[in-house]
Amino acid sequence: MKNSDIPCPLKLQLANADQLDQAANIIRETAQWLKTKGIKQWSENFPLSRLQAEVSDGELFVILDNSQKIIGTISLSHAKSEIWPDDKQTAIHLNRLAISREYSGRNLGSKIISWAKEYAQQKGATVLRLCCDKTNPFLPNFYQSCGFDCIGESFYSPWQMTFLLFEMRI
Repeated sequence: MKNSDIPCPLKLQLANADQLDQAANIIRETAQWLKTKGIKQWSENFPLSRLQAEVSDGELFVILDNSQKIIGTISLSHAKSEIWPDDKQTAIHLNRLAISREYSGRNLGSKIISWAKEYAQQKGATVLRLCCDKTNPFLPNFYQSCGFDCIGESFYSPWQMTFLLFEMRI
């Protein structure tokens, strides 16, 4: 499939319980692909319970093509992140943007981030934030190309990982 053959427009909507398996499969597929690149960002056995909690909290979104096929997932949280210092800003935290490998390389990630920025603005946030695994060499450039600034890093002891902290003022 060529870029011009991408089913458009994309639709992002809150996920429901019936879509959990498909969302988890996309995350697991992405984890397997990352592993082939030497990156252990997510578990290939990503727990469905985390996604269930995000559906209950109204934080998990699915990305649909024009035939209603789920081709990606993203989590947008209003809750304060354990990884970010509490600076009293109204923030939306972007987590686990994952696109089906079938649709990768088609600039969908930047389109989804643009949508997430609009969503955050509508929710009254002053910043859109995310953290990414410091060992993933691809993500910093991608997020910076989407308008995020890297403002530091944070070591998260429960996972024994260092994360790069990105934010976009909105």
